[in-house]
Amino acid sequence: MADNPKYRLTYFTTRGRAEPIRLLLTDAGIEFEDRRFSEKEWFERKESGEFPLNQIPILEADGKTMVQSRAIMRHLARKYGYNGKTEEEAYQIDVLCEALEDLVANVFNIVFSDFDQAYKDKLKESLPKTVNPILLKFLEKALEDNPNGNGYFVGQDATMVEFVYFTFIQNVVNMYPDALADYPKLRANRDLVKSREKISAYLAKQTPTYM
Repeated sequence: MADNPKYRLTYFTTRGRAEPIRLLLTDAGIEFEDRRFSEKEWFERKESGEFPLNQIPILEADGKTMVQSRAIMRHLARKYGYNGKTEEEAYQIDVLCEALEDLVANVFNIVFSDFDQAYKDKLKESLPKTVNPILLKFLEKALEDNPNGNGYFVGQDATMVEFVYFTFIQNVVNMYPDALADYPKLRANRDLVKSREKISAYLAKQTPTYM
């Protein structure tokens, strides 16, 4: 695979699990084709054989197809310098990303799962009182524990954590507008990512979606 391959990212028109990949590539200044399917287009093409595991996102790089969003993110983070400068930093990044995965899994269960509506309503009601505070306090403390990090989670500049966090906290805030009220450092980190030059320009062109 070339140092700067020709990328094509395929996902839905929503942020979902592809948005951290979009943000990382954008911030790194890497050009890519951002192919987005409606649900109708996806179901028409799902069984075409084009998609390993019959899932998206996929990322094609010079014709080689990569699957599984978290694996894709880690690959790109290592390749483009968003995975920390030491093994310890890489470990911290993995821990924070996995914590965020726990958070987004709960949100996605409410919105996209096949659970009955009564269960989803109960889950939506319980999250702000149980799961969300534990995870958000953990993430807030990570920022507190990095006082020389310029507002970033690990090290002194953006890592893949920022892009995962920025994407999924938007989903949480859409569902719970006051979710970050008690977490000033998390609010500041979100705003810091949003203000990065390439990210800001990218976001200005996007049509807002719920998830």
